Amino acid sequence: MIRVPSRIALPLLVTAVLFAGTVPVQAGSLHWESDYGKAKAQAIEESKPILAMFTASWCGPCRKMKSSTLSDSTVERELAAHFVPLMVDVDRDRATSRKFGITAMPTIMVIDPSTERGETVRGFQSRSQFLSFLSRNKQDIQLASGTKQVPAKMEQTAASSLKAEKISAAELKSSGVEMLSTNCLVTVVKEGKLAEGKPEFAARVGDLAAQFSSRQLLDEFLAAPAKFWPELQGNCPVSFKDSGKTVRGEARWAVEYDDQLFFCHSREHALKFIENPSSYITEEVRVGLGATKEKVVR
Repeated sequence: MIRVPSRIALPLLVTAVLFAGTVPVQAGSLHWESDYGKAKAQAIEESKPILAMFTASWCGPCRKMKSSTLSDSTVERELAAHFVPLMVDVDRDRATSRKFGITAMPTIMVIDPSTERGETVRGFQSRSQFLSFLSRNKQDIQLASGTKQVPAKMEQTAASSLKAEKISAAELKSSGVEMLSTNCLVTVVKEGKLAEGKPEFAARVGDLAAQFSSRQLLDEFLAAPAKFWPELQGNCPVSFKDSGKTVRGEARWAVEYDDQLFFCHSREHALKFIENPSSYITEEVRVGLGATKEKVVR
């Protein structure tokens, strides 16, 4: 999440021989994972995005980038601190390459391990270009706190009126409730980290559900749901104010303003919200998002 004013808070040529398994790879002194599944698991555990470089042995710009940009000590420090580095050889790992629609090398992606979406850049990147790309796409799920007060008449989700209840994994599948977040809301608020929830530790508030990482965290949520549940039912206030569309926000772009939690849809929307939060949580926005019956866009 985001704390103001802190930093804010992704058909191929194939070879005739298929290589079984994957092996660790290096560019410079930094270890790069070569298995997407392992990189994803590590990224979720460490609350980091994946920095994936799709490459090939015959790709000249790839070789040049490995020997120059990726071997730079500053680049290595940034990657180690903020990302899980993944090097994918498109000839060895065609499944992952197809999964992300790779058609040119090098392709570099910052991938959110929860949504498997992210930002992409293609072609050789110099040191300065690559550092700029990394800086724009660091995943600080940050908790932003503002200074202005929200008028009392706009407060719709009071602790006394928000009712949460446990829901089983079977009910989660069959009841028709919509999943608001598979990331544990308690961990998001208390630690500013993305932690994957589990279906067996789920709760619902009205027609929306959320998963939590453990029974203890689920119980903590049930004891004080308003402390962790986002305002506007998790819809992005910036999307509604700017376009009139109801778009579901994401936990990775959560913003706290005067002890109220808001989900934004993107980094850009989170930045806009932080610049002037009171303009995006007007009575018009609250009433509009509370009254609209339109299908929510994800």
